Amino acid sequence: MKTLVLYHSLTGNTKKVAQAIAKSKNADLKSIDEEFDLSAYECVIFGFYVDKGFFVSKTENVAKNIKNKTMGIFFTLGAEPDGEHAKECEKKAIQYFTKLNNNVKATFCCQGAIDPKVIEQMKKMAEKMGEKAIHPITPERKARWQKASTHPDENDLKNAVLAFENL
Repeated sequence: MKTLVLYHSLTGNTKKVAQAIAKSKNADLKSIDEEFDLSAYECVIFGFYVDKGFFVSKTENVAKNIKNKTMGIFFTLGAEPDGEHAKECEKKAIQYFTKLNNNVKATFCCQGAIDPKVIEQMKKMAEKMGEKAIHPITPERKARWQKASTHPDENDLKNAVLAFENL
């Protein structure tokens, strides 16, 4: 079965995971910004970064064309990979691709460093909104940002490879 690892990465987190998976599967590796022919593949392992709860429109413009494939899905996000936010993103992704008649066989979520521009935007919004801020800048939030900055790490890459081992 010919496999494509297809990804969209903004800061390099998702690309790093995609490279590890592709290498382990001896699969073709393509960014959504490159040319590729989906009809040449029976299996697509699709990776994206989460922005505001799901993927960005540029990612969706490619994702909507993945149909009737055996699939794996992976994504990176700044939040905890075992938290509710990650679980919701995984559920959305599975539903999205299942509606396109894909057979989703494996998923993987990994924490990734948050784009410094996003952190600056959050700080400015919190400062502007004061106590009414949806995402106040707390010591806990700063600690999460610091923890996320160390990911994806070698353990994350090993777990990504294991997640798609039997696909």
